[in-house]
Amino acid sequence: NSEALDLTQLTQSLHTNLTALGLLSFVVGTFIVFNAVHFSLHARRQTLGILTDLGAGKSAVIAAILIEASLWALLGAVLGTLLAQPLSAALMPAVAATLQNIYGASVSSQPVFNADLFWQALLLALSGLLLAMVLPLIRSIDNPAVAGRASNEASAVGGVLSQGERLSVFVGISLLVIAFMAYPLAGTVVQGFALLALVLFAGIALLPGIIVLIVVVGNLGLGHHWMGRWALSDVRFQLPHLRLAMMALLLTLIANIGVTSLVGSFRIALTNWLETRLSADIYVTAGVLEPESISQQSWVQSAHQRREIDTTFSGRKITIVGVDVDAPDFTATNVIDGAPDAFERWIAGNEAPQTLGSVVTNDNRLNSATSTGEAGGRSAVKVSEEAGSSSGSISNSVASSASASAPASNEFASTEKVFANEQLRYLAGIEVGDSFELMTALGERSFEVLGFFHDYGNVNYALHLPTERLLELFPNAKQQGWGLWIADESLATAELGLTELGVEPGSWVSQRDVLAISMAIFDRTFAITRALNTLTLLVAAIAIFASLLAVYQIRRSEYALWRSLGATWPTFFLVSGFPMILMTGVVMFLSLPLGIALSWLLINKINVISFGWTMPVVIDAAPIVFLFAVVATVVLAAFLLASLGQRSAVNGALKELAGE
Repeated sequence: NSEALDLTQLTQSLHTNLTALGLLSFVVGTFIVFNAVHFSLHARRQTLGILTDLGAGKSAVIAAILIEASLWALLGAVLGTLLAQPLSAALMPAVAATLQNIYGASVSSQPVFNADLFWQALLLALSGLLLAMVLPLIRSIDNPAVAGRASNEASAVGGVLSQGERLSVFVGISLLVIAFMAYPLAGTVVQGFALLALVLFAGIALLPGIIVLIVVVGNLGLGHHWMGRWALSDVRFQLPHLRLAMMALLLTLIANIGVTSLVGSFRIALTNWLETRLSADIYVTAGVLEPESISQQSWVQSAHQRREIDTTFSGRKITIVGVDVDAPDFTATNVIDGAPDAFERWIAGNEAPQTLGSVVTNDNRLNSATSTGEAGGRSAVKVSEEAGSSSGSISNSVASSASASAPASNEFASTEKVFANEQLRYLAGIEVGDSFELMTALGERSFEVLGFFHDYGNVNYALHLPTERLLELFPNAKQQGWGLWIADESLATAELGLTELGVEPGSWVSQRDVLAISMAIFDRTFAITRALNTLTLLVAAIAIFASLLAVYQIRRSEYALWRSLGATWPTFFLVSGFPMILMTGVVMFLSLPLGIALSWLLINKINVISFGWTMPVVIDAAPIVFLFAVVATVVLAAFLLASLGQRSAVNGALKELAGE
């Protein structure tokens, strides 16, 4: 296709994924800030109580805390901007080279500071900070004396589930029910993202309740095994401190599984589609070969050339493609959800009355079928071996330019039978059997859709007509390049033959190279999503590390009591580390079905609503297992790093306790 590439259209799928990952990063960051604010106010609860007792008003305390937090947010935004400049300077040359090589777009390799983006980032940071501070700040100001231990008591004592945990489970189940009921009704991108949000927030709402239920069931099964009951009971003490970090990890895992499954499913679907769509061995640029020259080549098994013309339908560009009915790259197997005998009806319904003539030449028996009313010429050459004969039998269907004098009013069908791409179905609402009108050279004609075909990467509508009928309806349709299917000879023989025909090396490309370029575009387009997945995982790991440090600090005197009661260091780290192991396992278990549900929504809702593409959901276990292994390693590393120096810290607390 010689048309200029539209980068906005080509990268729209990437932009959608980046938007989703950006929103996810914002949510994960909000949870982390919420956790940090909670621990900060917990450490200052005595100070807040003293200020309240001294007569400081709540509004003054809140204003002071907000000013301090805003200064930290401003400092973080400035540091983030400063760190982003050298990072972007290092990445931009590779990005610019990728855009130039793949899309043909000229992009500067030097990053440019954008003041508007800085202010937007600062505003976003302040908004997330305010969202994260509201609840902890209200709790601490209302009752600073007990705010620090309220969350511990709520989870460590009482019945099976505390009131807050029961409410959380109820909210989680309700969100899943709402998402299930709203799924058939979602028809816009915003509604699709709302479904994603319902699934994500349902998962984080269910997480604490599931962990507590596992602890309760485990205690019932352990009986008199005091060590196990102690470790399980400590889960409920650590849960309030690690809950938000685990929620952030759960969000990260759900997004990783969902996006990885989306990309994997898309890659498989694209590969399968390209195997048929790019089934020709060599593609030659339009205008450099003549049908007669191709028909004389023994190494050509089949050769076909499409024609295209653009018009508009329903406010969007629609490309009408002329396809040879015997072309290997479009057969009945390409039709999805077609009407009964759709392919046969497509061929028969568009055939014009024609007189067949046969001309036999010296060595090549050339059968020339001339279609009446075909203006401008249609080129399709098919070479096949004749049984028992060493010479090739070439069947050449070539339009005669003299046929341009055929009457323009030749109308042999009440409606034109066409196949349409899925975009017309899902973006314009056209179903099998529906008809619509387009203006043609024969006047306004009705087009009946017999079925659909996949058309990945195309954001516009497309129709397939037999080439003969296309040229009657649209005589000005442009010729596209040649697709050559090579006989038993090697590709090198074909390339040598093209050179002998005077075709420049840059005027053709092999199927192997086209497939490699196509998959390179795909892999490079979605490489940034993998990088963002890794980044969100690292952020969640940092949140876990910070939460563990806070747990050790808050419970240091309690851990000193453990040591005073004779707990050995192996027992200490086993009991204090078991909650992390259990909670991480529950997060992995819960992330699997929710991640699959997320990929289902991304593929069957967001993808269809945004681009009109459908594909099967393929869940590959290998990347999920690898992801879980990475998460286990990262969590273990966070625990080990947080545990460094705890011996001396706990021993110091034990000495202080003994002095008291």
